[in-house]
Amino acid sequence: MKYPIKYQKKLWFILKNLANLQLSITLLMVIAAVSILGTVIEQDQPIEFYQLNYPEGTILPWNLIITTGLNHIFFTKWFICIVFIFALSISICSISRQLPILKLSKKLSFFSTKKILKRKKIYNNDDNQKYSNYLFHLGKGNYGLFLARNKIYAYKGIIGRFAPIIVHLSMLFILFGAFFGFLNGYTAQEMVPEHEYAHIQNLTAAGRLSKVPQNLLIQVDKFHIDYNSNGTPSQYYSNVNVFKNNEKVSSEIIYVNKPLKYNDLFIYQTDWAINGIRLSINGNFIQIPMTNKFIANNQKAWTGSLAINEKNYNFVIKQLNGNILLYDTNGNFIENITVGTNFKLDNYKASVDSILVSSGLQIKSDSGIPIVYLGFFLLMISSLLSYISFSQIWIAKIDSKTVATGTTNRSVLEFERDFYVIVQKVLKEKLSSRI
Repeated sequence: MKYPIKYQKKLWFILKNLANLQLSITLLMVIAAVSILGTVIEQDQPIEFYQLNYPEGTILPWNLIITTGLNHIFFTKWFICIVFIFALSISICSISRQLPILKLSKKLSFFSTKKILKRKKIYNNDDNQKYSNYLFHLGKGNYGLFLARNKIYAYKGIIGRFAPIIVHLSMLFILFGAFFGFLNGYTAQEMVPEHEYAHIQNLTAAGRLSKVPQNLLIQVDKFHIDYNSNGTPSQYYSNVNVFKNNEKVSSEIIYVNKPLKYNDLFIYQTDWAINGIRLSINGNFIQIPMTNKFIANNQKAWTGSLAINEKNYNFVIKQLNGNILLYDTNGNFIENITVGTNFKLDNYKASVDSILVSSGLQIKSDSGIPIVYLGFFLLMISSLLSYISFSQIWIAKIDSKTVATGTTNRSVLEFERDFYVIVQKVLKEKLSSRI
């Protein structure tokens, strides 16, 4: 089916502008800037969070963030459109510009004697009997050689011409992997009590084609915190087990920046909470729920209360080190309790059996990560290939002389030095030419 000429012209105009390298660079800079903005602004938080941290009257008020979708930048339609146009631009650029350049580089390029004489760098040899010596020394220098009558064409480093194509290909892999993960991936946040099991259910983000496995169970076998000498947390640890169809398939001690990996599933350590304390009073066990509060100097603490004979006793936990502070109804400090030790509560014998803790886990599935890694691997390969110079040398017999010239796309001084060395070796060669 043929389209009218006016539509063909419009289509050609669009394709020509999309293949513009400046457009690709501009779109890439926009994507980078938006990605930086997405790391500065906290993503996928409740609206109350943005109202508290980005009040009206500031440079970036909360209502502008919500309206423009800056609270979930990477899932907005406008960002996806920018990425799609960028992918289309580099695809068309590769097809229309880079592939023809590679094809042209692979063609034999014999210069006429007039073109050779017009080159700036020319080496003349009055004895054309040295003509065949060029073949020997160029071949020894790993040049590819082609002969046509009284002309020689030599080239080296054509693999370097693949670098721009591989760069474009790597970016397409990265974008495709990210888009594939966007469609098939999901993210969940779970607070799993110590020694308990949890299904993946509290999704914070999910692609249209994502499927959450229902036969997986996540267990936190143990959770603990290491503290610095000044009392601040240094690291959080969770011993996590993964069960599939009631069979343990993976086990790992995870901490911040060190997740558990099972197939395309990643489990990260993100948060923790104290649910309560298990208290023994005269041999009877009761559970006191704890709530999270901020005390002096904006420090986090968990508090719970117990009423005995019309008296309230308040329990305060600041650190997960086994120490519990006990206060009376009026807020007066009574004593410091440790887990497993006995103390008195209104003439009752009591002890804290255990502190009930939950580990905050982020469970993330992204099947596009291997494709993204492949894209970055190709990007590193292209960086190495880009350092390989594509060099060409032309040699021709003109009457009783031999004329030689050459060019390269990078490292010009190094190429001229090597070319000069080849010419000097040719001139010093004592064997006469047989061509």
